[in-house]
Formats: sequence, structure tokens, C-alpha cells
Amino acid sequence: YGNVWNWKQPMRINRFSNMNPLGSRITSLSLLNEHNFALVSAGSDDGVVRIWSGIDNPDSLRLVTSWKVLSDLSPLTTGGNAGLIVDWHQQQGLLMASGNASVIRIWDVNKELTIQDIPTGSEKFVTCMTCDKRDDGHTIVAGFADGTIRSFDRRTSSKQGAITTWAEHKNWVVNVSISKTTNQIVSGSTSGEIKFWSTDVLHKSLKTITPRGGQNANNFMALACHNIAPLIAT
Repeated sequence: YGNVWNWKQPMRINRFSNMNPLGSRITSLSLLNEHNFALVSAGSDDGVVRIWSGIDNPDSLRLVTSWKVLSDLSPLTTGGNAGLIVDWHQQQGLLMASGNASVIRIWDVNKELTIQDIPTGSEKFVTCMTCDKRDDGHTIVAGFADGTIRSFDRRTSSKQGAITTWAEHKNWVVNVSISKTTNQIVSGSTSGEIKFWSTDVLHKSLKTITPRGGQNANNFMALACHNIAPLIAT
């Protein structure tokens, strides 16, 4: 189920079934057209993305479209299951999909076509992913279950894979974010540390911080970064 909350109140204003099969989970949520006619994409570990409109009102809720973005979604390794991970580039109308798969698949949503498959080059699965919203989305950064972070460039050959790999995290990466105002990347892992990276500095992080209580592994399950302001929530 999907839940919609009014964070100012706070109160839940809607709860709806995503219609994914029994036993499957919603593993990724994204806002589309958030400044105009807002839609929500819900990715589940059956490999399907469903796009909803009118989510803030039970009477106006509608399934706009759905399709299988990854037909070969399956666990690549033991030790967990990330399901389907998606990210959305608003200006280009591109949807990036990965997770328990060996590729990052790029979809042109307007044309409803797959335009590129980028091999992850890892036996571990993708646990989080984002693209650079400042440009045409050619830079994609993904976190993996083994703690590595890999940077990909859509302009390079699809066979090349990652152009940069950072390997300081020791556990599952819960989220990665690219700042809209700088070239910094922020990541966090279940072991409790938050790391800052730069695309100009290869192979090592710029800074590491550990939030209060972050030393307890498996308690650090979520990380959210503001796109512009220097704010992080865990």
C-alpha cells in the first residue's frame, strides 16, 4: 500500500493499494511533475512501475499507466533484496531503473521506449540511485549492497560500465544524492556514516560524519538530502 501524509498537520490523508502481486513490495517512490500536475511513480519488486494521479484524494485517485521496466529483475546475491530502484529526470522525461539486476535501464517515458542499458559491473545489487538533475541527466550515481558507489555516464559506450568507483562504505548504501548547487555527492550506509564525495576527486571521500547513534549498524535505514539547502535527515 501507498500512504499519503500531510506533513504540516501531521496526518494521513490517503491510503491506496498499488495493485502489485501478493508477496511483492513497493521498493521505490518518485514524484513526477511536482510543480504542476503531480504524479507518483511506485516501483515494486515484481519489476513494474505504476504511475498514479490524484493521490491526495481517494475520490480522484487514478492509475495513469503501468509497465514492466525490468523483466529480468531477480536476486543476484544473498544478503537481502533491494527490489526495483528507480529515479526520474523531469526535464528529459527519463526514468532510470535498476535494483536486483545487472544493468541500469534508461526509459524515455514519452516515447515508452528503452533507450539504453548500462551494465553495473557488480555482482552485488543496486540499493539506491540518482541522476544529476542540473544537466541532461547523463551522470548517474548508484549505491550497492556491498557499500560501493559507482558513477556512470550515459554518453559513454554502454559496454563501458562505471567510470568511477568509490569503496569506503562497508555496508549497504541506503541513499545517494547529488547536490543541485555543487558537484558534491552525499551517501549514507547502514553502518551509520554519511560521506561526502566530489566528482573531481577520485577514489576517496571529502568528509565523513557519523550522526548520533549511527554506530549501531542496521539502525541507519534511511537518508534524505535537500536538493539545494545543506540539510540532511536520517
